[in-house]
Amino acid sequence: MSRWRWPVDAGWWVRLAVAMLFAVGLVDIWSAAKAAVPERLDLLRGVVPFEYRAASRVAAGLAGFALLVLARGLARRQRNAWRLSMAVLVLGAVANVLKGLELEAAAAGLAMVAVLALGRRQFTAHHDRPTARRAVRVLALAVLVTLLYGTIGYDALDHEFHRSLSLAEGLTATVSMFTFGAPPLPHTRLARFFLDSIYLLAAVSLGTAVVMALRPVVDRDRAGEAERKRAAAIVERHGRWALAHVTLLGDKQMYFTPGGSFIAYKTVGNVGLALGDPIGPPEDAAAAVAAFADFCRQRAWLPVFYQTLPEMRPYYRAVGLQTTPIGQEAVVELAGFSISGTRNKNLRAGVNRMEREGYRLHLYPPPQPPERLHALAGVSTSWLRSRRTAEKEFSLGRFDDAYVAASPVATVEDGSGRVVAFASLMPDYGHHGLAVDLMRSVDDAPSETMLFLFVRLIERLRDDGLERLDLGLSALSGLDASTRAPLTERALATLFERGNGLYNFKGLHVFKSKFHPTWEPRDLAHPPGFGVLQALEAVAIADSPVGVWGELRLALANRLRAQRAG
Repeated sequence: MSRWRWPVDAGWWVRLAVAMLFAVGLVDIWSAAKAAVPERLDLLRGVVPFEYRAASRVAAGLAGFALLVLARGLARRQRNAWRLSMAVLVLGAVANVLKGLELEAAAAGLAMVAVLALGRRQFTAHHDRPTARRAVRVLALAVLVTLLYGTIGYDALDHEFHRSLSLAEGLTATVSMFTFGAPPLPHTRLARFFLDSIYLLAAVSLGTAVVMALRPVVDRDRAGEAERKRAAAIVERHGRWALAHVTLLGDKQMYFTPGGSFIAYKTVGNVGLALGDPIGPPEDAAAAVAAFADFCRQRAWLPVFYQTLPEMRPYYRAVGLQTTPIGQEAVVELAGFSISGTRNKNLRAGVNRMEREGYRLHLYPPPQPPERLHALAGVSTSWLRSRRTAEKEFSLGRFDDAYVAASPVATVEDGSGRVVAFASLMPDYGHHGLAVDLMRSVDDAPSETMLFLFVRLIERLRDDGLERLDLGLSALSGLDASTRAPLTERALATLFERGNGLYNFKGLHVFKSKFHPTWEPRDLAHPPGFGVLQALEAVAIADSPVGVWGELRLALANRLRAQRAG
């Protein structure tokens, strides 16, 4: 007999199961809040004591609340969420029967148990064990605080119940609210509010503990030196683009595949964000993508790949990911570069003006001596301060003495030898060329400084026999804004065209276009639907230490400052 397989796509089935669980939770809460049907309640009287019926009503309400919280963990396919959901569904079904023969609500809960049992193989993702252990401590503390709050409250408000209650009686009354005892009946609005507040405190505490217990796995350690050396050896053999150099920086984790590939990634919330495509043997590419996607899903992360190559699209789609264009890499073919001709008139004029004023390009191989590093650090600090921004990371390099010292550096210096701008360079793996990494200038540098730097650098590298210079990603360029394109791509294309007042996407693209590069498209591979929004948010957070809203505030502040200066 062939093994039974679920007939519907697992992704959609999981979403349906989550929606059903959420609905059952709402039914349980509604059942706990509404009055019992008198005829059914009459059948229970004499069989189920009042205390049991009262406790069951509380249990049904708490079970419904717990199911609402568990729905998120179930959406992440977490095994613990599946186990807890099964237990809470059974508890809720029993409570609905005991409180008032609410057979419809009980049947809904048991039907959900059957659905989850059939799909148990869909829920295999792990939870974060250290956080789960803290959740147990939080729950224990919550129980203690709830008991202490109820005990003291009963003693302080005993006149609101028209009876005298000692501390011991207050503790017993609090415990009875969640068991099969009978707490004192309230006689005033304040007494009723106090009893409701005990239940609210219990529900919030339970919800907090459940959320903590279902937190996705957190990678707390970055890749060690041994892992980076192993990855560097793979990059040397199989690297195909400049981004491979950035994967080796120390702000990432490394995932190694049995087929000899590795993926550099960072966790942002519940997103496993990989930088670029897997690096390794070409024949391992499909397996590496599938392995990392499964690795993420086992940890309740959303797998996302940032700045991927178009030829990899079939491999991402094979594991259920969508691909969205996010820009183009600007690559200058050095052999064909020239600033002669009519179309380069302005370019040529700017370069000649800089040379007449005594500026020169210098290209320094590594290692960079301390005195040069000091000068470069001054330029970098001036650049960051003038833009009121912080160092970026993840998909970009950052100014670090050891990192810059090990890089080739091109500088623009005035007649006195003062460095007014620089660009650090990195290997363009798989090609006979280099790529631009950091680009920075001082506040008082002439407007043509960076244009001069790149023209003379391109000419210098061409004369040295190199084949290309990668100018980096032109974010959001080359996207389709027509109605034929997907909605996400159209929205990003609109941001490129109209968002230049906040982010200089179009301005940077125009600058790089002056060097007549070849444009190579890059993608974002992400889960379908709203997964693209989480993916874009994760990229923004990973690239910037101040996060999405911090970058937006900086962009607005810089825009207002520029308007005042103008």
